[in-house]
Amino acid sequence: MATSTQDFFLPLSPGTARITDFFGRLGESSSADAVVTDVSWWEQTAGLKHQVIMLRVVQDGRSYDIRLERAGKTLLNWRALDQATVLSPDCVVFDEAFFENHHFFCALLATENSDILPERCKPGQYSIFSWAGQTFTGAPAMPAFQDFVDHKWRGPPPTLRDVSRYLTILASRQPNYQIWGSNCFWLSRNLFHILALRHYSFPFLAFGIDLDKFVVPRNDLGLGLSRNHLDFTEDEWRKYDPSSIGLLFRFLHHEEWRNGVLMFRRAVLYVMLGCLGLIPGVLIWGFQAVTLGLIKKPIGAIVFACGTLVIVAFTWICASVMGLLMRVAIELLTEWRIREVTEDLVFEVELTLPPDSRRGDFIPPELPFVGTASHPKWRSFLLIQTQYLPSGWRSLSITVEEGERELPTPWEKDEQIYAPGRDDYEMALQKLRQTGASAVDSPPS
Repeated sequence: MATSTQDFFLPLSPGTARITDFFGRLGESSSADAVVTDVSWWEQTAGLKHQVIMLRVVQDGRSYDIRLERAGKTLLNWRALDQATVLSPDCVVFDEAFFENHHFFCALLATENSDILPERCKPGQYSIFSWAGQTFTGAPAMPAFQDFVDHKWRGPPPTLRDVSRYLTILASRQPNYQIWGSNCFWLSRNLFHILALRHYSFPFLAFGIDLDKFVVPRNDLGLGLSRNHLDFTEDEWRKYDPSSIGLLFRFLHHEEWRNGVLMFRRAVLYVMLGCLGLIPGVLIWGFQAVTLGLIKKPIGAIVFACGTLVIVAFTWICASVMGLLMRVAIELLTEWRIREVTEDLVFEVELTLPPDSRRGDFIPPELPFVGTASHPKWRSFLLIQTQYLPSGWRSLSITVEEGERELPTPWEKDEQIYAPGRDDYEMALQKLRQTGASAVDSPPS
C-alpha cells in the first residue's frame, strides 16, 4: 500500500518540469490512468501575451490542477521549452488574482458552477448575446449534450495517458519554438482541438467571448470586419445547428482564423504598405525626371499638376488591389500553415486508433447567413474596397435565410459509436428521424 501511495504522489507532487520528463515519469505510475475532469484555455495578459492549457485531475478525493504551456528562449527557431506545472491540491488556483491576469477563452467542464469559470461566465450572470450596444466578455456555461450530433461525437473521458500521447505527437511534429508558427498559441489550440474531438465527454462547456463573434463564418463575410449590428437571434441559427459541439468547433475554427491573423496579418500588411509607398515614389521620381525640362513653361505646370492627380488616383487603386491581395495572402497562409497542420495532427492521432473506429475531424455545418455591408459614400468614391481592409472600415448586417435543417447522418460503423453512450446515441437518432428537430437531453452524470 505504501508503494502504491508513493507511486501516485511522486509524479503529481507540486513543481515544474519539462513535459517529456513529467509524462515520462508519469507513465510508470498509476496516475497515468487518472481521468481529466476539466480542461480550460487561458491567455496570460500580464506582460507578453502567453497562452496555457489548465487540466484538472481528481483522484483519491484530491484535486490537482496541471498547467501546460510552450515557451521559447528567443524569437528565432530554437528548441521549444514545453513545461508542465503541478499545483498544490491545497491551494486555490483560480482566485481573483488569476482572473485579473488571465483572459478566459474556453473550457470543458464537469460542473456548471465550476470555480474554474470567471464570475461573468457562470449561469444567470447576463444574457448570452450582446444587445443594444452593450458589450459583454463571456457566455454562461451550457450543457454539452443537447442534440444528436453531440451524442454522435461523444467519446471516452481523457486520461493523463491520453494527454501524454497527444503532447508527444505535437512535440514530435513541431519540436522547435517559432514566434510566427509553433508558439504557445499553436500548442494550446491544437491540444484543445484534439481533446475536444477525441474526448467529447464533458457535461458542460463555456466560452470567454460573445457567441456572435465566432458563430458568424469569418471567411465568407470578410476578414476582420466590425460587426456593429447583427440581425439574427440564437433561435434562428440554432434551427440549423442546435448542437453544442458545433458551437465548440465554430469557436476553434474562429481561433484558427485569429491565429492566422496574429501570425500573418502584420507581416503581410507591412510588406503591402512598403510596396504601396514605393509605387508613388517611383512614379513621382520618373514623372519629375520627364517634366524637369518643361516645368519652366506654362504647359509644364499643367502637365505636372495632371500627372500628380493621376499618381494619387493610381495610388488609391493600388491600395484597393493590395487590400484584396492582403486578404488572399492571409487566407492562403492560414490554410497552409494552420488548418492543414491541424488536419495532419488529427489524422496522426487517428492512426493510433483501430481503423474501424476512426472518425476524422469535425467540421460544423454551414449556416445560411446573408450579409450586407454599409460604409461611408466618400470611401466608395475614393475607390477604396472596404471589404478587404482591416476592422473598423464598415459595419455588417446579417440575416438568416429560411429553410430546412440539413439533418446529420449516423455513423456507418458500430465501432465509431462510443459504446457506453450508445443508448443516448440511438435515442437521439430516433427522435431526430421522427421529428427532424434537436434531441435535447439532460447532461450525463
